[in-house]
Amino acid sequence: MAQMHSQLFTHDPSLPGNAHGFWESNENGHQVLSHAGDLNTAHALLALVPEHDLGFYVSYNSHEDAIEAREELWEAFVDYALPPTDSPTEEAVAAGTGPYDSIEHLAGSYGSNRVSTSTLSKLHKLLSVMTVTIEGDDLVTQLPGVDNQRWTQTGVNEFKEVDGPGRMIFGVDADGEVTDVVSNGTLTTALNPTLAFFPLAWVDSIALHAGLLVASLLMILSALALWPILGFIRRRRDGTTAKGARLARGWAAATGAMFLLFTVLVVLAVGHFTEAEYGVTPLLWAALAVGGIASLLTLGTIVHAIRAWRGSYWGVASRLHYTLLSLSFVTFVWQLNHWNLLGLHV
Repeated sequence: MAQMHSQLFTHDPSLPGNAHGFWESNENGHQVLSHAGDLNTAHALLALVPEHDLGFYVSYNSHEDAIEAREELWEAFVDYALPPTDSPTEEAVAAGTGPYDSIEHLAGSYGSNRVSTSTLSKLHKLLSVMTVTIEGDDLVTQLPGVDNQRWTQTGVNEFKEVDGPGRMIFGVDADGEVTDVVSNGTLTTALNPTLAFFPLAWVDSIALHAGLLVASLLMILSALALWPILGFIRRRRDGTTAKGARLARGWAAATGAMFLLFTVLVVLAVGHFTEAEYGVTPLLWAALAVGGIASLLTLGTIVHAIRAWRGSYWGVASRLHYTLLSLSFVTFVWQLNHWNLLGLHV
């Protein structure tokens, strides 16, 4: 039991860390060992206070307001059973010395270390980005599922939560570049001792992937909407269309339709998130299959784009549009591969 309660790891010696299966934290000056458990359909918390031989356990079999209920119950329990004690460490942290260096270099987007890199759940990386902004002399952190937190500086690259006990420390290399961000947070926030955040690589930027996805979908929709009209006008004017040109547009239209179907299936699969927690759903299997087929069809679209320029299909503007559409397919395939949606990464 003593070994289970001893510290195994900490991101920083001045912060609580991990015991063997437990998270360390400080509640009103009392050492607490805890571990929360979360599924979409259940939320639990086990907390031990060894110095008082005290234990606390609660579990909710609900996904609606369960986290908020757990937080309110735990806070009420702490106020009742663990009255505040003098904490020289916290007082020293709160005092600070100042003045400190500029904090402008700390603003930015940071990705969590608690994400998969080899499975479909890599997509969770998009939902675990912490944004750090500057308001006056303080930092403000924004993280999905956690209320915005304001932090005041207490040391070089060190901060204390304005309305709470949390501490946050930025690691900085010799060139002044941020390498990581760690925080002790509290029991009921996502900022627990298991987490560290790292500067988000440009390739994982939400804005980048959202922009590419929207641009690709708009290109596909433009082709599916315009080509039937242009084909009708050309047949009325010329009476016929070259076989190669018809095949090129037909192939690209089928490819675009498959990518659209993939997008719809993924949206529907995400809507059944509870089922997805227990394995890949039939909808998601279908989406992966459609995405794979669309990716293979993209190769043919590239070939047709090259033939369109060599054979002078249509006018220059139409050939340019077809080329951009082909590039949007390539971008789509790259995004599928980046987020482990191409192949069987389950």
